[in-house]
Amino acid sequence: MKKLLISIFMVATMALTGVVAVVPTINNQRAYAAPTPAETWKTNHATLLAKEVGDITLADGAEVIAALEGYDNLSDADKATVATEYAHLLELSYQYKKLKWLDDHSNILDKTVENIAVSDSPALQAAINGLSILPNEVKQKLTTEKAHLDKLNTKVSQLKWEQNHAAILAKTEANVVDADWTAISNAFTGYETLFNDYGYENISYANNKMDYLVKLTRKIASPEAVAVADKYTYFKEMPLEDVTVDNVVDYISLQKEMGTLSDPDKASLMIFRIYPRVYKLTDAVNQQYPEAIPPGNAEGDAKDNFFIALTPSIPDVNKLRINKIALANSQATKMTGVKQKDIVWSLNIELLDKNDKLVPTITKPMRIYLKITDQKMIDLIKANKIEMVHVHKKTDGTFETMKKPFVFIKRHNVIAFNADKFSEFALVKKQAKKQKGPELANTGISQYSIMGLAVLIIGLGLVATARFAKQ
Repeated sequence: MKKLLISIFMVATMALTGVVAVVPTINNQRAYAAPTPAETWKTNHATLLAKEVGDITLADGAEVIAALEGYDNLSDADKATVATEYAHLLELSYQYKKLKWLDDHSNILDKTVENIAVSDSPALQAAINGLSILPNEVKQKLTTEKAHLDKLNTKVSQLKWEQNHAAILAKTEANVVDADWTAISNAFTGYETLFNDYGYENISYANNKMDYLVKLTRKIASPEAVAVADKYTYFKEMPLEDVTVDNVVDYISLQKEMGTLSDPDKASLMIFRIYPRVYKLTDAVNQQYPEAIPPGNAEGDAKDNFFIALTPSIPDVNKLRINKIALANSQATKMTGVKQKDIVWSLNIELLDKNDKLVPTITKPMRIYLKITDQKMIDLIKANKIEMVHVHKKTDGTFETMKKPFVFIKRHNVIAFNADKFSEFALVKKQAKKQKGPELANTGISQYSIMGLAVLIIGLGLVATARFAKQ
């Protein structure tokens, strides 16, 4: 009897403490089942799971780690029963990992771009590496800190660059010599690497350093290289959003001119490496106009006049065939008012695909650049005495004529125009407008007209006088 009472007491105690679960059975007897591992896990970490994310501190780290390890030891079936609790635990763990990273790297995070030093590099890299392996959910909580680390990293890289190239940076225009070219080039190459790695948003620092090295380069470069560099200095301040297809002409012309120099590397350094923005310009050229037809893809007897054609998003067009048209055979005279004597130059332009088949029309205008080599024509264009006529022969045999606007790029003596139909393009002299005399006030009638009428009246009067005298 005594043993029975003790057993009943123990079972009751276990039931009350949750060690076993009481379940009804048959014959008015009760059986007791042990809690599941999932229930035990919830009981063991109940205090932690009751906390909100904002309540978590570094002191909760051991408990967070223990709870995660305990969850990992559960079976898949048990894990399924505590999915809600586990999701909350993850949020708590993300908060803890954020606090832990901030605490571990607090010293470097307190640094600024003004007081960071090269000696801080190991601590900086440790913080960057530690951030990189954190879960994305934690990284999203640390975007401000990451941006700060990026700025510190950029500054340290600049300081290292200055340290590595201190000797050449100490040179002046007065004492730089030809033998310093290698050191100058290495300094530029090192900074190019930094720019490609970090893509500085504020390039004033880079501009300042690059300008200094350019000054040294100018002292040891050939006069021809300096002249070419000066010709294209506008590149350094060109905003990316202002890049146009016409700038591509400058870009290609520049490369050609540099190819004729005895020291193209120095010219390249003075132009392309002056300012990081030039990299953005070249990227824009390559990305926006990947299908530009180079000068080498022109055929025909007018090849020397051909400069470049830009064909963004027109993959069917592979090359151009351009032939001069004898002025006597030009169809430009089909435009009203144009006479053969007015035609100064005429070309037939055809588009060809990869199989050298004619591409009659395209879906969007192509930008064509033609280099003018005849000085007389250049002078006429500069004097605004030339216009372009486009003559297109339609499928029914009739001609469609129109005046085609064009621009003249004086830097390279190149005319540029858009076209979506290709046939004959002629340059003709503008028709001289008839001069009108000054008008009489408030009449709208030319004084020359009044004078002519007066002469006529006087003439008639003289005739009448003569007849009257004879009578």
